[in-house]
Amino acid sequence: MKRSLIMLLVMLSLVVAGCGKDTSKETTNEDSKTVSSSESKEKPPRIKGVTLEQINAKTLEVKSEAIGENLQYSFYIFKDGEILEKIPYKSTNHLSYTVKEPGEYMVRVYVKNSQKKIVTANTDKIDFDLK
Repeated sequence: MKRSLIMLLVMLSLVVAGCGKDTSKETTNEDSKTVSSSESKEKPPRIKGVTLEQINAKTLEVKSEAIGENLQYSFYIFKDGEILEKIPYKSTNHLSYTVKEPGEYMVRVYVKNSQKKIVTANTDKIDFDLK
């Protein structure tokens, strides 16, 4: 009887010791989560300034200056307060646009980084007369 009791205690201690291995796996998973969450703590981009200039009677030029890594830029052209055209993201921080109709133009610049964090800024408005 004593012998079976001792065997039972030995088996229970082995089972309990085996459970300890599972917690080390959890720690490993938490460690990997910590690494991935620190990677996602990349600072969002910051726009220092945007400008809109009339280059000639039919062309406007938008320039954006932003701080960050792996930045991409998208431009929304507004005419008289309505979206006229959406230019998809690209790595170039400037845009030349040919104006087809007279009106008041403004551009909204979107800047995103590799973590898909996005910031926006609007240019001042410019009146185009096309004369």
